[in-house]
Amino acid sequence: MNRHKLALSLIGIFIVQLSYAGYFKHIGREEGLSQSSVMAIYQDKLGRMWFGTREGVNIYNSNKMAVYKAWIQNGNRPDQKILIGNEVSAITGSQNGDVFLIVDHALLKYDIRKETFERLRQGSVYALTSHAGEIWCAGHDSIFRYNPQNNQLDFQLKTGISSINYLTINGNRFYIGAKEGLYTTENKGRVQCLIPKVDVYRIFQSSCQELWVGCRTQGLYRINRNGRINRIPYDPSSPNGISSEQIREFVEDQQGNIWFGTFDGLQKYDPSTQTYSLIKQEQRPGGLSHSSIFSLYQDVQGTIWIGSYYGGVNYFNPDNNAFNYYTYNPDRSDCLNYPFAGAMTEDKDHHLWICTDGGGLACLDRQAGHFTTYTAGGPNSLPHNNLKSICYDPKRDCLYIGTHMGGLSRFDRKTGRFYNYLNHSTKGLKEPNDVIFQVSFYNDQLIVSARNGVFSMNPDTNEFRLLYDGYYYQTFTIDPKGFLWLSAGTNLYSINLKHPEEVKSFSLPASIGQFGISKILKGNNQYLYIATLGSGLFCYNEQTQTCINYTPEQNQLLSNYCYNLLQTSTDNILITSDRGITLFNPTTESFRSIELDNGLSLSSIINGCGVWMCSDHTIFIGGTGGLSSFLEKDLNKEYPKPKLYFSSLSVNNARISPDDKSRILTEGLPFVREINLNATQNNLTVEFASSNYVDILNNTWYEYQLEGFDKQWSLTSQTSLKYTNLDPGDYVLHVRQKGNSLKMRKAQEILLQIHINTPWYLTWWAWLSYITISISVTYFIWREKSSRRTLAILRQSLSSLTYHQILFNPAI
Repeated sequence: MNRHKLALSLIGIFIVQLSYAGYFKHIGREEGLSQSSVMAIYQDKLGRMWFGTREGVNIYNSNKMAVYKAWIQNGNRPDQKILIGNEVSAITGSQNGDVFLIVDHALLKYDIRKETFERLRQGSVYALTSHAGEIWCAGHDSIFRYNPQNNQLDFQLKTGISSINYLTINGNRFYIGAKEGLYTTENKGRVQCLIPKVDVYRIFQSSCQELWVGCRTQGLYRINRNGRINRIPYDPSSPNGISSEQIREFVEDQQGNIWFGTFDGLQKYDPSTQTYSLIKQEQRPGGLSHSSIFSLYQDVQGTIWIGSYYGGVNYFNPDNNAFNYYTYNPDRSDCLNYPFAGAMTEDKDHHLWICTDGGGLACLDRQAGHFTTYTAGGPNSLPHNNLKSICYDPKRDCLYIGTHMGGLSRFDRKTGRFYNYLNHSTKGLKEPNDVIFQVSFYNDQLIVSARNGVFSMNPDTNEFRLLYDGYYYQTFTIDPKGFLWLSAGTNLYSINLKHPEEVKSFSLPASIGQFGISKILKGNNQYLYIATLGSGLFCYNEQTQTCINYTPEQNQLLSNYCYNLLQTSTDNILITSDRGITLFNPTTESFRSIELDNGLSLSSIINGCGVWMCSDHTIFIGGTGGLSSFLEKDLNKEYPKPKLYFSSLSVNNARISPDDKSRILTEGLPFVREINLNATQNNLTVEFASSNYVDILNNTWYEYQLEGFDKQWSLTSQTSLKYTNLDPGDYVLHVRQKGNSLKMRKAQEILLQIHINTPWYLTWWAWLSYITISISVTYFIWREKSSRRTLAILRQSLSSLTYHQILFNPAI
């Protein structure tokens, strides 16, 4: 009996492992991918991802996708085109950052600084690899090495092997995969066959010097460091064998696990357990988009990129395991039975109870990983499947559930019985009606907000007491002092639960009343936190009766549409919104946001989706397609710092390339520290990018300042900056990460020096010419006038002399 239980437990663990193997992000045609069959992947020196498809090569910088296929204009030469081709089968890079590709069996080189392509060999290239920064390739039956000095391929070795598929190098030893088998040679000596009569497609050497050999149709081989060859059994039903005999590509993660792509999915070998597991295509958010995997690549941050035959690119980070995702699938016990995950609570056995908006009540056994569902419709059941709120009474081991149109219900965990209060209501007494907004257990009393008022209930007698005769108080909170806080419109009410007749009213800013209040939460400090549907987050200070408003426009709040609030174990405030979640530190007023479809693994959150923190500090977030959980401390894991760089430049709305007719750039903008422009080139668009693909580090906020123009730093979530009509002078463009984290990391900053020349007619020599000409003209005018005055005086003197001569000498 115990053996059967153990076997069932192991099977259950294996199923759960497959279910939560990873949340994959997807890149496809909608993101600009030229074609959905991705045969090769590579990351270049700048951190950009290269995707080789059957219809061209794609370069992705996390913001934009550049596509090169067939004939393209080659860099700065508008009259010259180069044949790129279509099917890309291999991509790698050299030590200086240049990228090499096999496209339609031709070898191409991409100059990363000049941003140009060049064909090095027209055809018959079937294998490409990089070793110690050098480029090696195989053509026909020979091996060549790229010589960067003369930009040519130098012959190295004639193997005598036809149909070479793959080449890898370890020191002085070559491993050659061919249609006829696996071969090796050392120091360019005699070629030896290691595994005959198999079509070797890929060869991979792990960090422990073990060789993995994948065959096109003959399965998987492992060769240990002593040279012992072991063929892995094909056994899809067992964790001790492979699930497909078509092995295409390998990669090793930072934990030493070996991942390999197959015809039937993505397999992982765990060396700690010596077992194999399989991830197949799943029709769920975050599922693998296609099972036929052709390419794998691990980037500098540990993210694994997966190229499928018809599903585009999937990627995930196996070390970014902060988040667990529970999807919706009514046919599986390890999934939610209904997509909407609402209010939640935890019982003393650490089971999580989840309200759904139409599917009844779900209970997650966190240890076993399976759900139990309770729905309406039977003699012992819920009164309605539309549940709005839930709380737990640990003393009596009972759950209290507020429904929409079914009233209040109690579930006794010991007996498994439901007690529906509308079925036992007393005529003439005011009790909660059929619409319950919120329930909460406090000081051995149940507090209920219903459509017809706010009540307290004695759980032993089931007697209700009206606390406040108001309507539509859809959210309330209870502070540690025992005060119940309610909101309605722009008013805030405080009720002393010990003396309910003591009611205080507080006025809130009128701007809150423009949009509905979705949630209020009394923090451990003096603040009351108010989430709104359009005005962001408000923090109300009870002592000073003042309000602080946080919005995306003024701060780093993710969205103005805030839904739910939770105070974490570190006293941060977690805010759910239509764009994801934000963690807010009230002391430092710093924010950290995680967007939807990133590490959070949820496709959508709407008003009413729940949030809960369990006793072990695990936080659960409800969405419209499932449930996600994480520990706050796991968000502070350190990852290799991504590269932030200026990616492109446009002047007067024209894209600038190295050595083009504008003569602005001699190299690509990422490698340039300053640019020199003439006076008419004063309308600039500068784009920047980051090589960060790790979800929980995804920084959507940056600060920028153009020194010499901007007087202060500006906040932006865009990666394109535009300046128009800049005056001549010297500027420095600064861009830095905002540091979107509660645990502040040192922000990365980049800068670009910009010099705009003065127009020739305003230069110093022009002004000197103007002054010289002005002085000359002035002198000429003065001299002309002076000459005329002198001439006039002489004429007048001569006339006077003549007159006097005639007057005193009549003889004249």
